[in-house]
Amino acid sequence: DWFKDLRELSMSNIMNIHNLYGPAYQWGYRRTLLDNFGFVTVVCNHANPAALELLACRDLPPRSIDVKAACNENRMRVPQGVHIDESTTFSVSEALFLAEHRSMYKNGGTFYVAGGTLHGRSNSDQVRRAYRPVVAALRRRFP
Repeated sequence: DWFKDLRELSMSNIMNIHNLYGPAYQWGYRRTLLDNFGFVTVVCNHANPAALELLACRDLPPRSIDVKAACNENRMRVPQGVHIDESTTFSVSEALFLAEHRSMYKNGGTFYVAGGTLHGRSNSDQVRRAYRPVVAALRRRFP
């Protein structure tokens, strides 16, 4: 446990989006460095739209993992002018990913950054694989 004594982690002005939304994040940070944190959220930085903010709280429960709510929330996040693939669906793992990544939306099989000037994306297969153990651990810790 890298941060065993840390109760809250707050980072702002995260400039290299590929470190956060690329495979290193999906396969590493949430499952290792932040694995004991119940609540995690990542949003676009309002003061600097080219950056992200991360907040992780060890003892707070995660956001609700609700597939139907994720579908509704996702529709609200899709930028104007983007055609939404009507076949877009969510697994429980993807619903948690969407709940934690407040500036992303899913279209078809890909998650995209919806806010600021950032342009990142994550493959939904990778998200499901990375978040499956996260969901299981959170359900054990916060039944």
